[in-house]
Amino acid sequence: VLGLGGVAGNAFARSPAAPPAPSPYAHVPREVSAVTGACMMVRRDCWDLVGGFDEENLAVAFNDVDFCLRLWQAGRRVLYTPHARLLHFESFSRGKELDLKEVEYMRRRWAREIAGDRFYNPNLTRDRADFSVAISRPPR
Repeated sequence: VLGLGGVAGNAFARSPAAPPAPSPYAHVPREVSAVTGACMMVRRDCWDLVGGFDEENLAVAFNDVDFCLRLWQAGRRVLYTPHARLLHFESFSRGKELDLKEVEYMRRRWAREIAGDRFYNPNLTRDRADFSVAISRPPR
């Protein structure tokens, strides 16, 4: 989900693999803005079309998100399937700390997309990865 955690985050992170999940969307094949590179499958011609991952500006994080957004720019679609069963240990090999230069690069390059993920309802929270409704508190 673009905007989750400031740039992008994995939808349904730490959700159960089988129903019932917090949201039925975890079990529905659909178009999305991006998928994690850890579980990505892409045709070679699409990879070559956009030049693969941007190793210069995004050596550690967000190179998968950037890649998917460049695919969208090139007129390709990014699909999510719940039918693949893969284990992904988020940030296990690289740690959880983000490089601020990479965060700023993504925020500059993809500001409009991060501000409004075309496949994520604006009424849903970007504070958690569970597709729950955003609840705003009135000012005191």
